Amino acid sequence: MDQGDPVDHPPITLKRVSARSDDARMSLHRSAGPRSAHDGRASTAETTDRTGRAGRTSGHRAFAPGRRVLATFGLVQRFAVVLLILTVPLTVISWGYVSGAAADRDFTEREIAGVVVLEATIDPMAASVDGRWSPAGNSALVEAQAALAAAVADHADTIELDSPWRDVSTAVQGAIDGGDASAHADAADALRDFIVDVGDRSNLTLDPELDSYYLMDAAQYRYPTLLVTLGEAEQRVEGFATSRDSVAERWSAERDLARLVAAELDALAAGHWTVADETDDPVVRVRATERAILASRRADSIDAAIDGVAADGIAADGIGTTDAALDAQEAALASMPTTAEISADWKQVTDELAGLLDARLDSMNDSSRRLLALALVCLAVALYLLLSLFSGLLRSLRDMRDVLARAGNGDLTARVRPEGSDELADVSRSINDTVASVAAVNAELRRRATHDGLTGLPNRGHFVELLQERMALARPGASIALAFVDLDSFKAVNDLHGHHNGDVVLRTVAERLQSATPSGTICSRLAGDEYALLLGPGVEPDVVRAAAQRVLGVIGEPIDLADQRVRIVLEGASLGLAFHDGTDGLDAEGLLAAADFAMYDAKSTAPGLVREFTTELAATVRRRASMRSELTRALAEPRRSGLTVAYQPIVDLRSQAVAGCEALARWTSPTLGVVSPAEFVPLAESIGLITTLGQYVLGEAAQQLARGQHHRPDLYMSVNVSALALTDGLLELQVEQAASAAGIAPETFWLELTESAMMVDPEVAARRISSIRRRGHPVAVDDFGTGYSSLAYLHSLELSALKVDRSFVESLDDPAAATNRHILQMTLELARHLGLDVIAEGIETQAQHDALVDLGVTRGQGFFMHRPMPGEALDALLGGPSAPSVDPSPTVAPDVAPLSHVG
Repeated sequence: MDQGDPVDHPPITLKRVSARSDDARMSLHRSAGPRSAHDGRASTAETTDRTGRAGRTSGHRAFAPGRRVLATFGLVQRFAVVLLILTVPLTVISWGYVSGAAADRDFTEREIAGVVVLEATIDPMAASVDGRWSPAGNSALVEAQAALAAAVADHADTIELDSPWRDVSTAVQGAIDGGDASAHADAADALRDFIVDVGDRSNLTLDPELDSYYLMDAAQYRYPTLLVTLGEAEQRVEGFATSRDSVAERWSAERDLARLVAAELDALAAGHWTVADETDDPVVRVRATERAILASRRADSIDAAIDGVAADGIAADGIGTTDAALDAQEAALASMPTTAEISADWKQVTDELAGLLDARLDSMNDSSRRLLALALVCLAVALYLLLSLFSGLLRSLRDMRDVLARAGNGDLTARVRPEGSDELADVSRSINDTVASVAAVNAELRRRATHDGLTGLPNRGHFVELLQERMALARPGASIALAFVDLDSFKAVNDLHGHHNGDVVLRTVAERLQSATPSGTICSRLAGDEYALLLGPGVEPDVVRAAAQRVLGVIGEPIDLADQRVRIVLEGASLGLAFHDGTDGLDAEGLLAAADFAMYDAKSTAPGLVREFTTELAATVRRRASMRSELTRALAEPRRSGLTVAYQPIVDLRSQAVAGCEALARWTSPTLGVVSPAEFVPLAESIGLITTLGQYVLGEAAQQLARGQHHRPDLYMSVNVSALALTDGLLELQVEQAASAAGIAPETFWLELTESAMMVDPEVAARRISSIRRRGHPVAVDDFGTGYSSLAYLHSLELSALKVDRSFVESLDDPAAATNRHILQMTLELARHLGLDVIAEGIETQAQHDALVDLGVTRGQGFFMHRPMPGEALDALLGGPSAPSVDPSPTVAPDVAPLSHVG
């Protein structure tokens, strides 16, 4: 099969490889062979320390234990573990502090403040009661009021005592200032109300653990009542006489007072028992227990005294003897505590309560501190694990980044070091597998990029590299030789036997070339059926020539196709030779072009020849190289570089009126002079500039047609299209743009195609012609009769005209060339049958002109009527007489070859 060079694939990098299946990876590993497997896949334990990661290793050591712990979990589990450790302490802190600790501490702090203020209220209450009957009570009230004011100032914000305190302070100050019994009574009432407010605001009446409700009841109601009753009783008792009636009245008052005192002592005992039950301090527990027992005993003794008075002091008929009653009453009074003692007992109870609450608050603070410490430890562990997690992640991600970056830059030796067995490690191993696969692919692509996939020989790109290396060693006396081999008529093998057998022939030729050349010869398949042989340095020219003849001989030997039992005999090959000794100034491409040029010289002479590159051919090659650079510059600035368009009129053969024109590219180089279209048009095709050249000619021709239609509205213009332009998808767009820019009708802007151009790919040609015709542009067949078109294709193509080749017109001068006349007659009949116009080319004599008229040809072009001329001359011609017989200004170079290649 006629195949070109394999595409030179650059090394694949991870920037360009997305994914490959495992099967594809395994196949690539197998195809790459042992070397690819070794080079492409390093051990997964290989590190990327060479990238500079060694400097970061010490920074990760501190987290190595944490990474080892976390490595036992999966990636998702790692985050779950860390988040769990983080969440637990934070949740405990939030729940313990917000829900319990803070509220309990505030509750207890308010209770402590209430107890302190309550204790400070005991003395003012007692002093305000005593002040009603004694001046000493008034002076004691001054000190007690100052102590209470200090306690309120310290705790007013905690239990919000500002408003109640203002009322108490006013009442107490009134008692101090007035000093009468009424003012002291008001002060006592205000203090009792204040005690109620303190109890309510300090939560003392709400604490279920302290059982403080009964204590507060005693403090708020019983204690103030007891103080008042004690004072009143003492006053009454002192005023009673020792009469029988007085004894009875006094006993009634003392009995009521004793019962109040006993009840108060029971309340105080309950307070001590509460402290003893709640405290954790054994010393406090013992002291509170003793005080509770003592208060209970005193209450019991008072009850016993009262019972004794009832038993001994009162007879069946009422009151007993005065002396006995008085003794019993004195005994009962002796067992009762004084006001100062009761106040002291209350202070003890409040001190114990304050101590108990302080202990509770300290315990709460200790619990909070322990809870906070535990939370901080958990948080530290979680943060450590989190940093370890991210340290491991960052390390792995950096390794991945470094490996991918190096792979992106073409270095496929680095690998990621997987840690653990989690998803990240799987990703690391996948990256390693991918990099290894890319390395294997690159190894295979390097082989494919440097060798021909069909024959296994070095391809053109690799051969040029090898040629450059050999040329660097060449010197006089140690020259190298380059042979360019092209098979003759190889296309017929593909057409007759199929492309598969064509591939067999190409492989067989490659094997024979290697066997027919000396050892050390480099054989290459350049493209299609073209081969190159590189011999030397130090090879003798005669040895090279003998090897060239052997090559031609083995190529001509029959090739048996075993599967089809067919023998193929190639017509032979053409071979070009070029020698290089380091003094000719040629580079690798120049030397290859020299051998190529010699091969074409051989092929153009006769098949099966050997031609050597000579100095004359060297001049041609240098001219071709110079022409190449000049043409590139010329197409960049056509008008400044001598690139123009000439126009040869197409006339009516009977009236000699100009009907149309054919646009022909012309080039007068500033350095090369006049360059024939036969030279620069094929060159433009070979260097990929034919589209640019064709676009320039189309634009110029369209503009010239627009100017010509001012004189001849029915004038048309035809432009030749090359085979390459015919397959270019831009052709229709270029034609349409040129016509639109010039403002000309599509039906006056013709395109000409040669038969050979249409037969390169008839199906593509048919589609392209159909597309052009749909846009309104007529299409003519140029050089008709010299190509390979069949009548079937001619009938199927949407053509407008046939242009008869000049070879048929020239034969009209020779009476013996009757065959050509008959062919021309059949062409005319065929055109009439297909509804096509006929235009004769190359009319150079009167006889040719007349013969064509006799045959019925209506239009033609040639030197006999007009030579190609510049646009200005065409404008002058169209503006003058309609049928001049001779071009008045043949200033353009002769039409050496029709420009049938320009598109």
